Amino acid sequence: MVKNGIWVPIEGETRPVGGPLAKAVKGWIEREANAKAELKLYVGLDQLAHCCLPTMKEIWANLERVHQAKGFLTQLSLLCHFHCMHMDQSKPMLAWIGAVWNTTYHILATGYILHDTHVILVLMQGLPSSYKHVAIALDATPVANLTLDFMID
Repeated sequence: MVKNGIWVPIEGETRPVGGPLAKAVKGWIEREANAKAELKLYVGLDQLAHCCLPTMKEIWANLERVHQAKGFLTQLSLLCHFHCMHMDQSKPMLAWIGAVWNTTYHILATGYILHDTHVILVLMQGLPSSYKHVAIALDATPVANLTLDFMID
């Protein structure tokens, strides 16, 4: 969707001020129409009823609301998986961080609030014993500096 240039309408590009013949308005209308057409090619026939709203932003929000799992059991399942994750020693550290970020993203999408300390905990507890020196170094770091950005950098 990003490649085809239809993500901008989904993010909520507002209609420019002006009449329907104004160049900016024509461009916006065309982008909206292209985005809607592109999306309708990817959804099943049974999902087209969710695509009849006036703007792509509204259509996307509706599809997200209808299809995104975010109940208590979904959160519980994701949190159990999150706290049981372990780094695969055959893969690089970036793959481990990416796996934790991916699960974090899914948890946040359910509406559950995760703090940096939760993610840091999972990153650290999932490391193999050969990374003990990282834990020792972090123990010497002031608590105020222990942010997710600090951990990843």
